[in-house]
Amino acid sequence: MNRKELLALLLGILILVAPLYTQVYMRKNLFSLFSFPAHSEKTGAEEEEAYEMPVEEETGSETEVKSTGIYQKIGTFVVNIAHTEAQRFLKTTITLELSEKGVYKEINKKDTVIRDIIIGILSSKDFPEIEDIKAKDNLRRELMDAINSKLETGKVINIYFEEFVAQ
Repeated sequence: MNRKELLALLLGILILVAPLYTQVYMRKNLFSLFSFPAHSEKTGAEEEEAYEMPVEEETGSETEVKSTGIYQKIGTFVVNIAHTEAQRFLKTTITLELSEKGVYKEINKKDTVIRDIIIGILSSKDFPEIEDIKAKDNLRRELMDAINSKLETGKVINIYFEEFVAQ
């Protein structure tokens, strides 16, 4: 093989391999934009603790729930929005406020069930059911009721959406 033939062969291989490499690279990176890391069981030193925030005395009506300052981040969820012509997504990060510190361990044990409840409820919502503040409050109450129905040692007293993006 002379030098010209070798150069033509290498150029041909480059022309065939470069698009394949680019396609694989782009698929991997685009997929990572719409997914989140797989949930793994945490043990021992890796186990994250519930964190507490200082609580100030609140005044107001008797129906107000006093903040405990005990929070547990559940994670980020990306789901399809139901009943839409176009493909629409909801991405939200959820943190739970707990009635007592002991609920943290129960939530960790029932993590799969709780995540399934959250995904089921979020993915069942139409766009109008999540677009305004009142709708988000209704969603918050629905999630709290569903999660609390699975808890025995305490309850979730509030849900915070740290991130809430629908597109």
